[in-house]
Amino acid sequence: MKVNWIQLKNIRSYDEERVQFPNGPVLLSGDVGHGKSSLLMGLEFALFGLRGKQLTSEDLLREGEKRAEVKANFSVNDKNYTIKRGLKRGNKRISQVTGYIKTEGTKKELSPRDLKREIFKILGYPMEMVAKRKSLIYRYTVYTPQEEMKEIVKADADDRLNTLRKVIGINKYKRIRENISEIKNTLRDPKKKLSGIYNDLEQKKENKQELENEVKNLKNKLKNLREKRDNKNKKLDEWKEKKEEIEEKIEAFHKLDKQKNNLKNEIKNKENKIKELEKKEKTLKKEVDEFKKLDRPTSKKLDEIKEKIKELEEKKENYLKSKKDISEKINNLLRNKKELEEEIKDIKKEIDEKIAEKKTIRKNLNDLKEAQSECPVCGHTLTKQHRKNEIKQKKKQIKNLQKDQKQLKNKKENKNTQKQEIQTKIKEKQQKAIKETKKQIKTLKKEKENLRKYKEKKKTAQDKKEKIKENKQKTKNLKKEKQKVTKKLQETKEKLQELKDIKEKQEKINKKLEKTREELKNIEKDISSKKSEHKTKTKTLKKHKKEIKEKEKAKSLEKEINKKEEWLKNLGTLSSTIESQFMLKLQKQFNSIFNNWFNTLVEEDELDVRVNEKFTPIIERRGEDTKYRKLSGGERTSVALAYRLALNSVINSLIEDINTQNFIILDEPTDGFSTEQLDKIRDIINQLKMNQIIIVSHEPKIESYVDNVINIYKQNGTSTTKQQKNL
Repeated sequence: MKVNWIQLKNIRSYDEERVQFPNGPVLLSGDVGHGKSSLLMGLEFALFGLRGKQLTSEDLLREGEKRAEVKANFSVNDKNYTIKRGLKRGNKRISQVTGYIKTEGTKKELSPRDLKREIFKILGYPMEMVAKRKSLIYRYTVYTPQEEMKEIVKADADDRLNTLRKVIGINKYKRIRENISEIKNTLRDPKKKLSGIYNDLEQKKENKQELENEVKNLKNKLKNLREKRDNKNKKLDEWKEKKEEIEEKIEAFHKLDKQKNNLKNEIKNKENKIKELEKKEKTLKKEVDEFKKLDRPTSKKLDEIKEKIKELEEKKENYLKSKKDISEKINNLLRNKKELEEEIKDIKKEIDEKIAEKKTIRKNLNDLKEAQSECPVCGHTLTKQHRKNEIKQKKKQIKNLQKDQKQLKNKKENKNTQKQEIQTKIKEKQQKAIKETKKQIKTLKKEKENLRKYKEKKKTAQDKKEKIKENKQKTKNLKKEKQKVTKKLQETKEKLQELKDIKEKQEKINKKLEKTREELKNIEKDISSKKSEHKTKTKTLKKHKKEIKEKEKAKSLEKEINKKEEWLKNLGTLSSTIESQFMLKLQKQFNSIFNNWFNTLVEEDELDVRVNEKFTPIIERRGEDTKYRKLSGGERTSVALAYRLALNSVINSLIEDINTQNFIILDEPTDGFSTEQLDKIRDIINQLKMNQIIIVSHEPKIESYVDNVINIYKQNGTSTTKQQKNL
């Protein structure tokens, strides 16, 4: 990959600027705050878009502007690409807008997410990392901001190792073992259940044999009972024939008797309905009279009350959601609070500087006390008087620093007290406004509820009037129907008197018939009992056979699970072995590259570096481990830079299709370097052998190591660039 040019519009301190990037080593030169990092942030945004807290829209959009855009032109494998991304300020937030990517005359307009997917394809980055908020591969191989370069070295060991696993794809072996563990945990309960299923298999087989014998005996008993039942059925048929002879005569009797009862019930039902309707009519009249006495609870309309409640609810929500726009006084308090927070931040920074300065002087004081012949401060011959003068001067400096530090702490405490008072005032004013709004809402809701109840009662009263009218008509109709039914009942009673004598004969036949039926019923009862018992036993036998089959299946399935568990165990061991061997090889490769770069930067023989199995830097001075924080500024930068370059080399070699291996950005790589160490940057440039190297630095000496310099200036809050070519 090679970056050809980038065009920024309303990005941070840039108004509208186009910057060309030539081949070879390029220096971005300029004072602190002039816009060097802004240029690189614009490039990263063009490629990958916003990235959570690492790169936000608020970081990029120039203050006071509503829109911003970045265009970048780059080449990959002899193909030229132009990508454009933009930002737009809305009412509540700043969002990305649709961008495009052009190549070989084709232009594709894409969403921010789809643009990122397209860039991943072009750069050869693993597609499974597209969804990640952080551009880990780009940050580990191409561009690591100055403030993050040392953080990689100082990061938590497990966090750093897990991040490396994700970048190089080795975390798949860890996922395999995690999945194996999850599968084995999933199998544990089923396996235990299977064992419980077949533990009584032999007992079930014995029960099955006993049931088969019982079913056979019941079958024989049922055969005998059915023969007895057939004989009784013949006798029953004889009595039925006699009964049929008389049934024709008494059929009319039954019909009339049934009709008589139905008519009586009908009359009774109509009388009950009439009484019920008259009672309901009386109750409804009383309820209607009670409503007429009620007054309307308010003169307001329901829609007016609802609208007012909605306005107050919105007002209350605005108080709760936004701690702005309550009153001009609160806005003033908020501005005062922000100013105090800035002052507190500046005081804290000044305190930290005093502490650092005091620490340095104490170190010089200790060195003076331990020195023998040469002064560690100025390098002159160390006499007793010289030592005494230097120690006295350092103690005086420490005393003055302690005095300054105490004054700053007092100042900070005063500012914090003022900040707390402002916060309390803001909270009181907001709570008062919210309380008053809630009170108004409560009153209106009560009025709304009273009006709703009144309207409901009014509608109910009208419905009851209609119901009274309807009930009167129903009562009138029921009285007419009752008269007709009463007349019909009298006619039926007269006819029944003529058929009374035939009932005695019917009773005698019924007794004979009933006795035969009872005998038959007892036989049927025995048959039913035996059939039920036979069915139960047969069902139990079938169930036993099914359970035996399931238990044998469970036993077989448990054996299969045991085989699968053994296979999973071997797979987990194999994945651990493969991962361990890969990581050992990677550690060895990393250490070789890490040492090579560190030795290039630091020629001191007493200092050695390596990484352990978690890729944590181990630093040794004269054979003894030492802490990273105890190194000098230049030594710390050398460790971080060597580690960064080693990461670049290793990751580029592991990701086969990556297309950024010939491009790197070094952001302030010389922090704390001595004049002699600055010359090492020339050696690094030569050893990297990359098509394009962009170095961000304010060190004038580095200009002599590169082919091209892009000078960045800032005037009236706006950054501009000017290019120069070194001859």
